[in-house]
Amino acid sequence: RNSNVNNLIAGLKFMTSKGYNAIRIGKNEKEKLNLNDQNIIDYAISPDRSDFLDIYLISKSDFMVSSNSGINEVAVLFRKPRLIIDFYDIQSLEYHALKLMIIPKKFINLKTGNPISYKEAFKKKLYSLNIISKINDLGYGLVDNNELEIKQGTESFFKFMNSTLNLEEILQNQTKFWNNVEKYFYFKNKNNILICPNFYHQNIELFD
Repeated sequence: RNSNVNNLIAGLKFMTSKGYNAIRIGKNEKEKLNLNDQNIIDYAISPDRSDFLDIYLISKSDFMVSSNSGINEVAVLFRKPRLIIDFYDIQSLEYHALKLMIIPKKFINLKTGNPISYKEAFKKKLYSLNIISKINDLGYGLVDNNELEIKQGTESFFKFMNSTLNLEEILQNQTKFWNNVEKYFYFKNKNNILICPNFYHQNIELFD
């Protein structure tokens, strides 16, 4: 959940190039956005931020880009599309009924440094562990999405919102992953949640 906010900058700049303004929300944030761009407002560190204003801004937004933290559930209340980066909580996907694209974290074997497949992570029940030290104790680690992955995810999400992705083809390509989700978590992808297609294709061996 503690994503590096500066990994989002390239993606934010892509969205502002499409005519959007970006507002960073959050509470008790210490790290500033490392940029100077009048179209990207670091409201989270402003003395004017408040819980009420957070909710108001989300209600007026077109979409949200967020890590898998509680604030993105406010967007659900207002039926806003979401791109969730550094996604981890596979079990919760059963209840995400709105327009959603995710970029999941990767698991790595700490001895080899190599990533392991999501199916292997499912088999080993790594997703039942919510404390990183417990995952490490089993010999595994987690890797956050990098700046390029998030930028590509943002570009795909823009197409998603503008209905220029071939959803049927993408979902068909991602069938193996969702079959594994159904096998190990006992629910179908009935809400047509998408994994960012760029991320999926670039890491296809992890999804098979």
